[in-house]
Amino acid sequence: MGDKKKKYEENIILSLPFLAKYLPVVSGEDLKIYMAYEFLRTTEGKVSEEKIADLLETTEQRVKKSIVFWETEGVIVKDNVKIPMLEKEETVSFQSVVPQIMVFAEIYLGRNLNNREISILNGIEKTCHFDFSMFQYLFDYCINKKKKNFSYMEKVANSWKERGIQSVSEADSHIRNYSELISAISKTFGITNRLIGNSEKAYIDSWIEKNFSKELILEACRRTILHTGKGSFPYTDKILDNWYSNGVNNLKGVEKLDGPKKESVQEKKSKNQFHNFDERIDYDWDALEKALHSLK
Repeated sequence: MGDKKKKYEENIILSLPFLAKYLPVVSGEDLKIYMAYEFLRTTEGKVSEEKIADLLETTEQRVKKSIVFWETEGVIVKDNVKIPMLEKEETVSFQSVVPQIMVFAEIYLGRNLNNREISILNGIEKTCHFDFSMFQYLFDYCINKKKKNFSYMEKVANSWKERGIQSVSEADSHIRNYSELISAISKTFGITNRLIGNSEKAYIDSWIEKNFSKELILEACRRTILHTGKGSFPYTDKILDNWYSNGVNNLKGVEKLDGPKKESVQEKKSKNQFHNFDERIDYDWDALEKALHSLK
């Protein structure tokens, strides 16, 4: 009894920097779950999600979700707890938006997020450094494409990061330019009765990754039509791959790579005929004049 009383006399320390960092972004329930975790760890030595759920009269699933968040933040470390003590001199420069986006996502989807989905959101934040507005835009973009899989969301986020996209305006501009490119390619290839397929989009994505301009891609599409008589993504890819291998990244580079324009067989024939005609009318006018005088 004395040992238990002694345990209750110990303090759970929440430093001011800790509160400054998490109070604006986490829910009261998440703070309570963390404090319950620390309370049980200190007084009983063992912690279980079931005990925390019973203590706070909540669900084990809600407790699991909160613990995953605190583990990701480095506050709870595996089976132990890292006491959130920060030096007074330390300034708080980063505030996680994951708790906010979790609430947004759960309302949007009408269900609780699972641990894997929460982990993906934390990973996106750490890797891509998206703020709340970027998370919202990313979520809306994926949902509008009927892609509710968080792995797809992670893939899109990473592709935006690789392109240096960090704001909603940049993401919006990228998506608009992408749509315009697909529309232009469809028009050039005469695709009017269907949408561009996933395998075809994979070609387009690879061209964008190699930083080909819209003008260069459309020039390759036009040459594909000229040489094959139809739209062919593999053939266009070969043209662009050849340009890429030769360091070509603009239309002037293409013209230089093409070299001087070769005369066609018809052009050569026409030129020879004209040259022969010139030769036939190249008379000796002096001899002709003498011949005329002799007739007088």
